This record gives sequence, structure tokens and C-alpha cells, in this order.
Amino acid sequence: MPRPLPTVDQLRRLLTYDPDTGVLTWLPRTPDMFAGATEHRRRWTCAAWNTKYAGKPALIGIDGYGYYQGPINYRYVKAHRVAWAMHYGEWPTQKCSHRNGDHRDNRISNLRDVDH
Repeated sequence: MPRPLPTVDQLRRLLTYDPDTGVLTWLPRTPDMFAGATEHRRRWTCAAWNTKYAGKPALIGIDGYGYYQGPINYRYVKAHRVAWAMHYGEWPTQKCSHRNGDHRDNRISNLRDVDH
């Protein structure tokens, strides 16, 4: 059984979304967001994560169909669906598609929630 989708609140705690460019960016994290046996371990893991990812583009892996994707809370999600959820405050209910056919253009003006 797949893991549940992250909530919009969880997305907004992890990412920023620029609707004009379509870019998702990782936000810095805090030690409480990491598992670890000790506070020292959580702080170390947090510092390492922030050094590598904070402020950088998120969900930039490309699937076999040309869509940006990546993991959030151990579940792979499509960047255009995350962009929709962050902008509108809810996950798309149908098929989120790109108006211009460019699967990497995640500007909100290029996304639409349509049936198959």
C-alpha cells in the first residue's frame, strides 16, 4: 500500500513555489524534522541536509515521461501536482496537465486540472 500524499501544510513547511517561474525550492529544515537517537545526531543530520539542499531546486528528477519528480516523506510525487497543491491549497482531483505540452513547465498559468 503506498504512503499517503503529504498534506499541503507539510509541503509548505518543506518547499516554496514560485508560480511565475514554476520552480519549487527546498526550505531550510530544523533538527526536529529529522529522526535520530540523540539531539546531537539530529542537529548533525539537519546541518548536513541544509548544506546540501536548502535554497536549491526541489523535485528535479525526471521520470520516463519527462515530468519533474522526487521524494517527499518517502513517497515520490510529481512536481506539477505539488505546485498545484501549494498554489491552490489542495491536491488536484483529476489529471493535472500542462497546457503547452511541456512537462517541465510548471508555471501555474500552464497547469490545469482536467479529466482524462
